[in-house]
Amino acid sequence: MEEKEIAKIINASQDALVARDVDAYLAMMSDDVVVCDPFTPRLVGRDAVRGYIEGLLASFSEIAFLDRKVFPLGLGAALRFTLRTRTTDGRDGTLEGVDVFELNEQRKIAKITSYFDAPGAGAPAPGAGTLEVYWGSGSPPAWRVLLLLAVKGVPYESKLLQLSKEEQKAPAYLAVSPRGKVPAIRDGAFCLHESLAIMAYLDRKYPSPPLFGDSAEEAGAIARVIAEHESYLYPALGEIARAVFSGNPAAIAEKEPAVRAAASALHDELAQLEASLAQRDYLAGPRLTAADLTVYPSIQLAVRAATRPAAAPLDLAVAPLAARYPRLAAWSARIEALPGYDATYPPHWRAA
Repeated sequence: MEEKEIAKIINASQDALVARDVDAYLAMMSDDVVVCDPFTPRLVGRDAVRGYIEGLLASFSEIAFLDRKVFPLGLGAALRFTLRTRTTDGRDGTLEGVDVFELNEQRKIAKITSYFDAPGAGAPAPGAGTLEVYWGSGSPPAWRVLLLLAVKGVPYESKLLQLSKEEQKAPAYLAVSPRGKVPAIRDGAFCLHESLAIMAYLDRKYPSPPLFGDSAEEAGAIARVIAEHESYLYPALGEIARAVFSGNPAAIAEKEPAVRAAASALHDELAQLEASLAQRDYLAGPRLTAADLTVYPSIQLAVRAATRPAAAPLDLAVAPLAARYPRLAAWSARIEALPGYDATYPPHWRAA
């Protein structure tokens, strides 16, 4: 590939970016494109990059090049640039840096690695540090939000609270989440708690890929799965988890009838989910939606609870999941293969 052609491809991608033509920008990339910068989790694939770019553009009312120069090298190039920026709240600044592009044999951009000034040196890094996510390790509602952010490729500042130290009760956090529960977000001056509300907010703000449905029918199917989970599966799981994770063997003995009833209700719901997956790959249709991201953490918590020594007298029969619910196990594997999934996995589960 000639140097002039490489420079033309890189320049065209940047023209599309400042013109806010996201489709044209992504069309120049390979399906499995990788994007790395100092302040954003590694992005893999066009959908992840789309979510990031749309979030970036939403953060700035103006992005324009003051200077840029392409230096072709092999099957790629380095782009030195200076950008003039204006944020949506009216702050002006500049951003200087270097992007290193790698192209494949099909003349598509396969990888972009960015190096630029840290936030505070001129304008803030695009999209960096604008969204704060407060969460607790192992909390299914918090995990839902982290999974959604991973699917959309939205950058955020992680605020991991130590629930065992009751950091969620600190006055500073109560100003964000008055009920003292996780998760919660702070997006500029806007604060929001309750996981499903956060997911709906983020889906509206970063609409690609749409996770709450494109049609009335799809939106209804997603809402039904979520409502059934919140009304039936999650309360049953809570009864089990509170007993199993209490650390007090007497807690299970004292509440064994209620816990066994909850286990029966849990299996009723798991059986319905298993049956639904005979018709489709995901819980609300042929593609991943908020329904899957809502239910998945609960399934994993059920499996984890079943492996605890305190659960042995209950014979929960949930782990391994594939033994009784093979379709749910295969569905779980599809979610675990999502780009960015590893970064969402509860840290204290890794060490267990």
